[in-house]
This record gives sequence, structure tokens and C-alpha cells, in this order.
Amino acid sequence: VFEYLEWNYGAEEDEEDTVDYDVTYFFDPDGEEEYVLTTPEELTRRQLYAQYPSEEVLDRSAVMQYFDADANARINRMWINVRCYNLKNVPLWGWLLLLAAVLGLGTWLIRGRRRTKR
Repeated sequence: VFEYLEWNYGAEEDEEDTVDYDVTYFFDPDGEEEYVLTTPEELTRRQLYAQYPSEEVLDRSAVMQYFDADANARINRMWINVRCYNLKNVPLWGWLLLLAAVLGLGTWLIRGRRRTKR
């Protein structure tokens, strides 16, 4: 995988503005071998950094908990409900409140225009 990473993001031999980007933490957490990629400096702020953030960033990051199939199905259903909220579930009082707010805003805007014309 490191060779593929090097092929994708490694600097050409004659390229300028290169930096060493250490990804040892990713490929060998014990640190027995060193995995350092020489890459164009620009990539350390873009794709490479997005795929292989620094070890400091990972230390302050959180990893989502693993869920079994049943819990995963419930969580997926929850997010579908959030994303695809059914407007039929809005109670009548909610629609009436929205209508009153729209009418109130419209009245306020119309009165404001009339005052500015005078």
C-alpha cells in the first residue's frame, strides 16, 4: 500500500518544493520501520493530508463506535427519518403557526413599504 501511496503522491525526481511526510504511524504503529514519503508541499495541505492526516490530528479525533447489524439498521432508520422528514407528520397547529408567521411577515413588509412611499 505504501508503494501505491508513493506512486500517487510521491514527488518526481526533478520536482522542487518537496517535503518529507511521515506516515509511519499508519503503516507501522510500532515504529520498527520508517515510512516517509517525499511529496510536493502542496499535497500536504490537500489530498494527502485528507487521506493520511498527521498523527497529532488523529490523536485528537474520535472514531465512531462499531455497531452490530441490528443497531446499525436502527441508526440508519433514524438518519433516514432526519433526512427525509415526512411533512404529513407536522401537526395542524404547526401549519397554523407557520401560516400566521408568513402572514405577519407579509403584513409587516407591506406596511413598511406604504410608510416609505408617503
